[in-house]
Amino acid sequence: MYSIKDILAEKDFSIPDEVKIIKLFIKEKYKQDIEIKITTREIFISSPSAALISSLRLNSPELIKVTGTDKKIRFRII
Repeated sequence: MYSIKDILAEKDFSIPDEVKIIKLFIKEKYKQDIEIKITTREIFISSPSAALISSLRLNSPELIKVTGTDKKIRFRII
């Protein structure tokens, strides 16, 4: 039987490269913070700013090109 310690010792808690790239891209270009949730097929980008999300939607091809991901990028206003 595995203990929680054994299970957690095997888990990789590092931040995925896609998340780092997206956060850096938005921080440099828009100077705002965002929340990112990543799943196996999608990346969710959330922000309380409707203007930021709208701008990101328009620039999503550039964002996909910069990250080099094949995941769908979804945008949410929170």
